Amino acid sequence: MDENKNVMKNHNIELNNQSDLKCTGILNVDSYDEKEIVGKLDDGNIFIGGENLSIKNFNADNRTLAVDGKILYIKYATKKEKGFLKKLLK
Repeated sequence: MDENKNVMKNHNIELNNQSDLKCTGILNVDSYDEKEIVGKLDDGNIFIGGENLSIKNFNADNRTLAVDGKILYIKYATKKEKGFLKKLLK
């Protein structure tokens, strides 16, 4: 297996005092407002919710995201594998 594929899927979060968030592994920011930021990961999405959120920095080249504001939650949605019917018809 290609080692680079594994490295690209790594993702880290650093949260300080519920207000200063730094994430790695972010491909893109799909949407954002003061209540929620949706980022694209290799294997799904990350949802960062809170109050008065703002993007301090997003760098697509090194895949980092920095967020200010009161962080209330972090959720993930992963890509689903092929459905049962698709597997059956294959």
